[in-house]
Amino acid sequence: MKNVLELLENDAANDASHILFADSQRQLSTGECLEETERAASALLSRSLCGHGAAVLLARSVDCLVAAFAAADAGGFYTILDEEMPEARMQAILNSLDPAVIITDEAHLECAERMLPGRAVLLKDLKNHDIDRAGLDKVRLQMAASDPAYVLFTSGSTGMPKGVVVSHQSVLAYADWLIHAFDLQSDDVFAGAAPLYFSMSVSDVYGTLAAGAKLYLLPRSLFVFPMQLMKLLNEQQVTTLYWVPTAMGLMAQWKIFDYIRPEHLRRVLFAGERMPAKTLNAWRQALPDVAFANLFGPTETTDICTYWKADRPLQDEEPVPIGVACSGCRCFLIKEDGREAADGEAGELCVGGPFLASGYWNDPEKTAKAFRQNPLNPHYPEILYHTGDLVKKDADGIYQYLGRIDLQIKRHGYRIEPGEIETAAENIAGINACAAIWLDPEQQILLAYDGKKQTEEELKAALAKRLPEYMVPDRFLYQKALPQNRNGKIDRGKLAAEARKED
Repeated sequence: MKNVLELLENDAANDASHILFADSQRQLSTGECLEETERAASALLSRSLCGHGAAVLLARSVDCLVAAFAAADAGGFYTILDEEMPEARMQAILNSLDPAVIITDEAHLECAERMLPGRAVLLKDLKNHDIDRAGLDKVRLQMAASDPAYVLFTSGSTGMPKGVVVSHQSVLAYADWLIHAFDLQSDDVFAGAAPLYFSMSVSDVYGTLAAGAKLYLLPRSLFVFPMQLMKLLNEQQVTTLYWVPTAMGLMAQWKIFDYIRPEHLRRVLFAGERMPAKTLNAWRQALPDVAFANLFGPTETTDICTYWKADRPLQDEEPVPIGVACSGCRCFLIKEDGREAADGEAGELCVGGPFLASGYWNDPEKTAKAFRQNPLNPHYPEILYHTGDLVKKDADGIYQYLGRIDLQIKRHGYRIEPGEIETAAENIAGINACAAIWLDPEQQILLAYDGKKQTEEELKAALAKRLPEYMVPDRFLYQKALPQNRNGKIDRGKLAAEARKED
């Protein structure tokens, strides 16, 4: 295979009536999805997408997937925009991308036209086009597996979004690993929670395609109505969840499994942020027959580079391992001096192999800085992505995540990992979730938390029993619920701003 659309074509050839994608509004069989994709792709052939691609501005839906696939089928790549992001950020992405077209609907047409005059097209019009079989075949013959499948924009340290370019071959290699690592089958049903512009959705979408399974796109609003959410999982006969730990923590906090349990669930995968062991334990105790796995990796490795199948019990105060390298991935822990870290030593996780992104869109300088020659290999070219994640390997060869190098707190000559403070705090009675944040220039450690409100003296006394003095937070911020960003992760920037407001 050299194009991700071949996964869809294979599914349609095997069973055109099989329901592939669904949301709260409609569902598509493999045959219907392929037909809509090919109609829209045929209409896009005249737009010369090769080297330019298409932006997609639609609500998170089945239609959004059709638009993305159409761009890939027409010889280009796709970039899915967050419809709720500030228009200035969308404009910055579009200015960098300079797409040949922006695919949208009536609800977003005015915005699309304002940002890219003359290049907005309605998906419904594209889907009315006749299929140009000869044109699509010609484009496919000219494509290479190394061509971009999509460009996914993530937050940049400078405040400007950076576009991660991921090829067809990387997506195909990753999807193949995913279905074999977790034995995904055609009768599996994913309950997709990740936004489609977020890398976790790659597993939902392409894992579904590779397995010939089904993906149901969950409404984001249901996560504040856990009873309805669990009922929907049962109605849809969901077998597979791939969620961020914050979402799982909410379910555990509300003790939802005391009232209703997912009846068809086979596996729960989680990624995107640190999983508290006590949250994982609550899920495992409630669902003893379900398999759990911690997936770890950046957008630059398609989605994942290491994983840990929960094969042993954990104490609540233990960190959840990030496991071992995915088959085909090469992972190294490199110290600041360029040497490989020994077992038990911390080093930056650097990754090579087939899941690796091609680099950053329109930014060769940033690409050269992050994607570099393996310092341990002087013999031939071997590019590694430097993740910025601090990791160590234990005596059993299992990777343990220590934190982000750029979030590491350096205080009084000590290096402090926020995750260590958070693990200690999460095991204080009454605290459900928390985030340790370095406030600079205040030179203070902030601990934001939700659950039971406690006094600063109580919290400092409890943490002093678990942490050395230099790691005990200076300030505490109580929240009824920790704020989340659009990806479902804890919004640390918002918490820091909230703390400064109280000064």
